[in-house]
Amino acid sequence: MRVERQGAPMTKQYRFFMYIDDQMVGQFLEQTEGGKYGEEHISRQHKTGGSLGGSLQAGLAGAHAGASRGASEDTDVVRRPTPASRFARLHDALSADEAIQALDVADDTIWDQIGIGEIVESGVTLEVPAIYRVLAMAGSLSSFLPMLEQLSTVVVSEGNEQAFDEQEMASIKQQLPVVEQAAAMADQSPLPLEAHLASDPRYSFFQQLKRDCMTVPIDELDGEARMLVKVQRKIVKGHPQSVQLLVPGAPATNRAERRKQDSHTDPDSAITLRYPAAVVTPLALWR
Repeated sequence: MRVERQGAPMTKQYRFFMYIDDQMVGQFLEQTEGGKYGEEHISRQHKTGGSLGGSLQAGLAGAHAGASRGASEDTDVVRRPTPASRFARLHDALSADEAIQALDVADDTIWDQIGIGEIVESGVTLEVPAIYRVLAMAGSLSSFLPMLEQLSTVVVSEGNEQAFDEQEMASIKQQLPVVEQAAAMADQSPLPLEAHLASDPRYSFFQQLKRDCMTVPIDELDGEARMLVKVQRKIVKGHPQSVQLLVPGAPATNRAERRKQDSHTDPDSAITLRYPAAVVTPLALWR
């Protein structure tokens, strides 16, 4: 429940977006507003000069004479919508229609009432899978190669042991192109992301971010944020589901092979979703 301050207007929200799906926001907005709206042309009129001269004259005639000296200028302003402004309009429209389910505090009863297809806004803690954080850094590994080669000549113990021997250095050089290729492929694929309810991390949301909708690097995603999402699927109590992380460069497996792997899945290549959890499609993440 919002606490209103006596005599104060509603506070306008200003958001720093880390992710915004402008295509999805635009489609929702078209359904909300009954059409597609583009740029607006705004005319503004400015009066210049003459007002003081008129005040110095006596009587109505004098006042009129003074005002006539003024000039008016018409200015046409074009206001073009942006992803942020479209989202603000959509959020205001959904809020006015009471179409947003606010979920900042939850228990199992509240969680179970959330329906498929509902729009949910929550304060959450975001967590990027570790393997994707590593791949995000791997793209610049080649720039560190000269430094590693220098380290291979450094003695780190009294027994003349080197930081890297020649064999280790050769192995790094051999694997570097493969790692960088995987990093480049990861940069073109959706980014898996877990979001846990900030007030109770037991409640979680799994989502995949479109890379071209992200407005910040991966390392700035982790931490507390707010999100607006559409619920696609909920995990049923007693029926956990494993979500395979599509690690770039890994060979695809068929359904039978995936079933065989379920019992010994690498924790870095999969996320197990258990109740209470939901798979969602994100519209926006912001702070």
